[in-house]
Amino acid sequence: MNIRVKCFFAGLRLLAALVLTALFSACPQVEGVKASDNRLLSITASRGDLSPLFNPDYTDYELLVPFDAESVRLEAVPGDGGARVSPGRVVEKPLGPVDTVVVFTVYPQDWSAVRDYTVTVRRKSPVSKNTNLASVWVADKDGNKWPFSDYHNDNDEPLAFSPGLTAYTVKVPNSMERIALICTPTNENAAVSDTGHYKKTAEYTYTELAVGIPEEINVTVTSEDRTETKTYTFTVTRAAPDPGNNRLRRLWINGKLAADFKGSDAAYTANVSWADSVTLKAEAEELGARIYDSTDTAINPEGSAVTAVQDLPFSGAGVITYTLRVASVDGSDMAYTITLTRLSKDASLGSITVTATAAGSLETWTPALIDFLPTDDRSWAYGTEETPLITTQSANITVTGTLPTGSLAQISSPLENTLSEGVHCLTLTVTAQDTTVRHTYSIWLERLPVDSNADLSNLQVQAGGMTHTLISSSPSPETNYSLSIPAATAGVTITATPASSLAKTLTVKGSNVSFGASRNVTEISPGITTIPVVVTAQDGTTKTYVITLYKPGTAGLSITLLLSDGGDFITIDRDLPDSNIFIYQNGIASGAGHQDLPRTVEFSFTGETGYWWYVDGKKKGNNNESLLIDALNYSLTKHRVTLMVQQGDIIISREIFFTVTMNVVEDGFDDLPSYSY
Repeated sequence: MNIRVKCFFAGLRLLAALVLTALFSACPQVEGVKASDNRLLSITASRGDLSPLFNPDYTDYELLVPFDAESVRLEAVPGDGGARVSPGRVVEKPLGPVDTVVVFTVYPQDWSAVRDYTVTVRRKSPVSKNTNLASVWVADKDGNKWPFSDYHNDNDEPLAFSPGLTAYTVKVPNSMERIALICTPTNENAAVSDTGHYKKTAEYTYTELAVGIPEEINVTVTSEDRTETKTYTFTVTRAAPDPGNNRLRRLWINGKLAADFKGSDAAYTANVSWADSVTLKAEAEELGARIYDSTDTAINPEGSAVTAVQDLPFSGAGVITYTLRVASVDGSDMAYTITLTRLSKDASLGSITVTATAAGSLETWTPALIDFLPTDDRSWAYGTEETPLITTQSANITVTGTLPTGSLAQISSPLENTLSEGVHCLTLTVTAQDTTVRHTYSIWLERLPVDSNADLSNLQVQAGGMTHTLISSSPSPETNYSLSIPAATAGVTITATPASSLAKTLTVKGSNVSFGASRNVTEISPGITTIPVVVTAQDGTTKTYVITLYKPGTAGLSITLLLSDGGDFITIDRDLPDSNIFIYQNGIASGAGHQDLPRTVEFSFTGETGYWWYVDGKKKGNNNESLLIDALNYSLTKHRVTLMVQQGDIIISREIFFTVTMNVVEDGFDDLPSYSY
């Protein structure tokens, strides 16, 4: 029994070993690959060539496929056979007119860091059938290239090349013994025959020219797909000798063709870049003419219309005056005077000024200049992004520079900027007359936040011997305030203080007032007077507070005074003296012990609409309703009740004064308030 069990388990171990061996042999393995390997072993494509050649450590590739390719199949093989490739090891993508991007993501067996391989599939451009020439230049026997427009047709009109025009007649001077046409096709992959092609070779195909005999030069353009051709025909005629021609055809300064030079002009001036010397070369119109310098030495070789290069030193001076004499074959002369001025390299700056307009004031900075050598090509920064030179709350910044007296340099226009909040760099550039030298000055500045607070932290009105505080130390969201003032008040004093010391202005009834100072407003007529108080914040934000004053008129009114504890109704038809009415804060319940009770009275008005009440100048209650007075809410002193009634366009009023006091209870009964009328 034991032997059978041992044999059974031994067989199971053998079977498991065989299965594992088969599984490992079925999976491709890379020597030395670890479970954390996230590299690919290869990327192959069904069409096109991968660039660069695949390397497991490179992750970005381009695949260029033929234009007619409609799809491409890519296969990515991981270095570790157990790694996972997303979206799959084999991907087939359709191709459209734009690039197609395929990304293979390799997940290693241990699911540690993944790696992306990106393949951008790009279709080649369609093969062109274009057979046009884009341009034509002319090369002389010395290899100099000249614009086609330098030459004329049979009607002595300057030539103009057009790709659609295929036949040209070209007249060249007698000095041109041979010619090469340098033709460039519109499509650089097109083939051009029977011509030098300066983009592809330095060797030109020359055609020898006999005097007066037209020479036909045919240039054929074959399309890139080699299915189309176009032939341009140039009929070139070399002019007959002109023994009397003593003019220059061309002039070179420092190896470049002199701009606007004409052989008919005996004097020519030009500016040249700053250097110790300048080179000069000239060409006669007529082959056989001789060119002489100021020492009467011939400077063009026999049989050539072009002079040797002349090296002319400035010798410390800024101007060179050079004379040439052209002698024709028949002995006639023409003299040329050539004046060359050396441009200054001095890019010195006299001063820099930075101005900022903020809150109606002007701020100015004048950074010290850096001691550059005048001819250095240099730049300098004032401050850095981390530590700006200038801090300001202004949005309007101007940077200007001045040049020293007599300077020939150019300075960039004043930099006028409207800046947002944050750090900015403004650059001023000085360019020497010789534009190869520049001095650049960069100024770092920071625009700080601008305050927009237009609140008031204090607003007071003094009227009739009383001070009414409308806004205390804390800003109030309320902007409309109303007060009643005694009939005898001729004027009031307004005191206002903005909450922000950065506010621009404070006005009271249109007049500027210093912060915290008082403004007297006089000639207040009976009725309604409005006084606007306007605060303008630093950023221009405005906030308007309106004080409405109600001053009593002279018309009589009736006011009914009701005692809420069941007392008599008293009708008052005139103003009462200050001490006629007393309201007591305490009382005693009938038949019970002492108990403090609030004593209330009600003021009411009948017979009119549009009325409202004030106590001590401040509005109380709602419009068109009676006024309740609770003595417990008032101090033990004299108080003023004002009734305002709107009658048409005028305000009429009546005032009543009452005194709040404590009643001393001695007999167990409330003492009634005293009043008279």
